[in-house]
Amino acid sequence: MNIVDEPNVLSQAAVQRLESAGYEFNPTVVILRNSPANLGQTIHDYGKLQPDGLLMMIDYPGHKVRTLAGPNLTDKGVDSTFLQRMQTQAFIPKMRNKDLEGAIS
Repeated sequence: MNIVDEPNVLSQAAVQRLESAGYEFNPTVVILRNSPANLGQTIHDYGKLQPDGLLMMIDYPGHKVRTLAGPNLTDKGVDSTFLQRMQTQAFIPKMRNKDLEGAIS
């Protein structure tokens, strides 16, 4: 996992734990410092999504999240339905409890 923590809301220990965890795919998590006017454009600005990659953009001050999966992850069951379920059943409840590290993991 690669973490870009613009507002430095995660501790160094949390970043190390997240980055050293094993994943079947190549996730990148970007925590934004400022709410973008266009989250889709911001995703595009961070570069091309890798075929086996997963990109999670967290608009930290705006309380929004967007997750995209590379085309090769569909074969592994990581499709839009899975991503939506991941956000509503795991990410959002943990963020409500102010557990950003748990929400990302």
